[in-house]
Amino acid sequence: MAEITFDYVGSTNLTITRGDKFDLPVINATNAEGKKVKTELLIMHNYMVMFDVDTDITGTYVLVYTATDRKTGASKDLSIYVDVVSQARGPVFNWNDTTMHIERCQPLEVPDVVALDEDGLVPVSRTIEFNGNVVTEVKTHMVGTYLLTYKATGKNGHTSALRKTIHIGPNTTPPQFDYDGPTTFVVSQNEKFCLPEIHAIDDVDDADELEVTVTITRNGERVFEVDTAIAGVYVIYYRVMDLDGNENELVMTVIVKQDFSHGLFSVMLDGYSDCEIVEIFRCEEFKMPKVIIEEGMFAEWDIVLNGKPVKHVDTSIAGEYVLTCTVMDYAGMASATSLIVIVKGDIEPPVLHYDGALSFIVGRGEDFTMPHVTATDNLDGVVINTTITYNGARVDQIDTTLVGLYLITFLATDADGNDSEPIEIKVDVS
Repeated sequence: MAEITFDYVGSTNLTITRGDKFDLPVINATNAEGKKVKTELLIMHNYMVMFDVDTDITGTYVLVYTATDRKTGASKDLSIYVDVVSQARGPVFNWNDTTMHIERCQPLEVPDVVALDEDGLVPVSRTIEFNGNVVTEVKTHMVGTYLLTYKATGKNGHTSALRKTIHIGPNTTPPQFDYDGPTTFVVSQNEKFCLPEIHAIDDVDDADELEVTVTITRNGERVFEVDTAIAGVYVIYYRVMDLDGNENELVMTVIVKQDFSHGLFSVMLDGYSDCEIVEIFRCEEFKMPKVIIEEGMFAEWDIVLNGKPVKHVDTSIAGEYVLTCTVMDYAGMASATSLIVIVKGDIEPPVLHYDGALSFIVGRGEDFTMPHVTATDNLDGVVINTTITYNGARVDQIDTTLVGLYLITFLATDADGNDSEPIEIKVDVS
């Protein structure tokens, strides 16, 4: 009888773990003349004919390859035994080990964690540590690190562990002043003036935990009050700091106009009245005014931006410029006038540009490329801020090994603090 040869050189006894992928071996056979002959495959499991090896069902599968040479009638069998065995590992969690970063008092939803072994759901235990001490729950009002440890034991006796680390950092949002009134005042000498009472609010700390301090200067020198009997430029600094060290400052300017009724000469600015307030937009052109003086007089400018001395009016920087012109005559007598230039910030927000999909479905473990988003602004370059949340909690990146819903939010901010309309992109990892 002519000999038949199979081209299979692998093991005839294979062992795979339940649930793993298994590809049927592709086996060919030839006769004694080296010509390929017909090969058929029969799969048996528990004495039943199967269409494939179902790795979800444990047991021994017998793969019987039968090669027949129709010319000579010769036939030969090759049997391969495939043992599908129970998992030798512990249960599988619906999450992987992760690290999260949030700010103090930021809302946090700790997601449910479940574990599965080959027979279904298994009980999960959880312990919580805060800075190394065992606690009963996660509270975000204190800075520190939580370690959540989940454990599950399958019916095969193997145990799996999952660890989640939550870093709670300081809140980074500064307190705000509860004030929307004017920040520039012009009063005459000896006119009554009362300092506005300013309070502060914070998105985390209570109002009674915020202390507002007040500092006053006159012509650059520190004083204790706004004394309207003395002409000059008073700058009032309101400062506040929250419990996380975030600071904010509100600056007010009080110009006490000089009284010229006692024989002092007045100072004239070409095109402007005494203590006039001029409003322009950022990056708009501004020219220093011409001082109208007599021969023998000397003029000197002092410029203050938001209470701090500067060399010139830079209209690319929004703020309140106080220009004080002091003129001295030939007899040594001095007089002054002021001009307030308020450079208002741009109010037109930047625009984000993106023409891709707003929703993606990604298979677990597959690669995912972050969408490319650009932005433009009418005046400046912009900063694009990207935040990512996973099932509602802030994360650093998209990890496609974790099944769940990611939300990517793009937001552009220009130099004046104007925010664009956000773009939100959903990534469903399943």
